Amino acid sequence: MIEKGRITSGQMALMIFVTVGTTGALISSNATGVYAGRDLWISVLWASLYGFAAVGLAIRLHRIYPGENIIQYSPRILGLLPGKAMGFIYLLSYLLLVAITLRVYSEFVKAIFLPQTPLEVIIGSMMLVAAVAVKSGVEVIARVTQVLIPPALIVYLATILLTIQSWDVQQLFPILENGIAPSLKGSMVTGIWFSEFFTITFLLPFLADRSKEVRRSMMSVISVMLLLIYINLICLFVFGIEYLVMLYPLFEATRYISYAQFFEHLDAIVLMIWMPGIFIKVCLVHYVVVLGTSQWLNLRDYRPYSLPLAFLTAGLSLWVVPSSQELFRVTSAVFSLYFPGTYVLLPLLLWLIAEWRNRGLRKGEMAQ
Repeated sequence: MIEKGRITSGQMALMIFVTVGTTGALISSNATGVYAGRDLWISVLWASLYGFAAVGLAIRLHRIYPGENIIQYSPRILGLLPGKAMGFIYLLSYLLLVAITLRVYSEFVKAIFLPQTPLEVIIGSMMLVAAVAVKSGVEVIARVTQVLIPPALIVYLATILLTIQSWDVQQLFPILENGIAPSLKGSMVTGIWFSEFFTITFLLPFLADRSKEVRRSMMSVISVMLLLIYINLICLFVFGIEYLVMLYPLFEATRYISYAQFFEHLDAIVLMIWMPGIFIKVCLVHYVVVLGTSQWLNLRDYRPYSLPLAFLTAGLSLWVVPSSQELFRVTSAVFSLYFPGTYVLLPLLLWLIAEWRNRGLRKGEMAQ
């Protein structure tokens, strides 16, 4: 095994919670609301099924092939060449995921705080720090997550709760005005984020307490579901249906916070406590790319390739879409099918084939 580090199931759950929730909290409201309107919070409930399915499939496949991730057991399930092709699909998907995450982060920071700073500088600085962190291994990433995220999350949730003075709960109604179809369409977009829970396939082999993996993973899915419902409701209460014209409705909502003309302008605080989350997501997904590439090529160590792949990822993030508006369009039209298909449907297919092959082996053994 080229990774010697060990993490707990709690650390795994926290890392995957941050990975899914960070970008989901920023842009999912707008992307989902295009289809769901006022029922965007219901879309989160439907979309959480992607998360439960992804977690269940990742754990089940790991129990069939303990100590391995999808890059390693795909050739054992499908055969060498088809399995390698499957592994390559996953490496490309995670490379695309970290590139998109970098682009979302850089577009947001440039548009709101650093309009004169080139995207190359914002992306390059984040990717360089992440590459150094990944060279330290999964255990270091887990410990950094454990230190940074809990206090940042508490401050983050408390800060956006201060928008309560601008809430209009009547904006929630009428619920299901146009039936259930809009919320189901919106759930396909929100499913982009929930399908990312399959990333635990790369963390399960390093768990020190396997007995808690199911409970902690499911708690992570539920936590993201509650977080996105909380955020979507706040956007709806503050802006009503007008949130649809905003790229970052939650961030805009924090600008409405004002108490005694003193406690205001908290948007900078929101950015400050959001950045540790985006850093952890970039680190974890880049780690998956580096580790998976090394395993796919049967290399002895993954650490030397962190920096070269970081340069590749930074270049891809600048090329993947021409603008933030185009990113939102592609997210709704393409990624809502691509990511759930890759992280839920393909693992389902692998699991069915693995169960069928193992059943055949057991019958053969019984016949002997």
